[in-house]
Amino acid sequence: MSKKDRFKEKYPELFDSEVDTEEYAIEEYAIEIMAETNAAIMIDEGVWLPKSQIKITEHKPFSHAIVTVPNWLAKEKGLI
Repeated sequence: MSKKDRFKEKYPELFDSEVDTEEYAIEEYAIEIMAETNAAIMIDEGVWLPKSQIKITEHKPFSHAIVTVPNWLAKEKGLI
């Protein structure tokens, strides 16, 4: 099973808000942040997203966060 399929299976509700406008498209996910450093967040086993490339909103401990990810990064990380 691919990373994308595992991610979709684990978080099916995350794929409800998608904007597709060529190379500047973004993906918005409501996800659980599994680990965090000053530079990145981990959203799935081995899937780290650099904080410099994403926007995190509505982040509450023990809850989901809304994470906006550029389309190119979502593709690179196997999320789409």
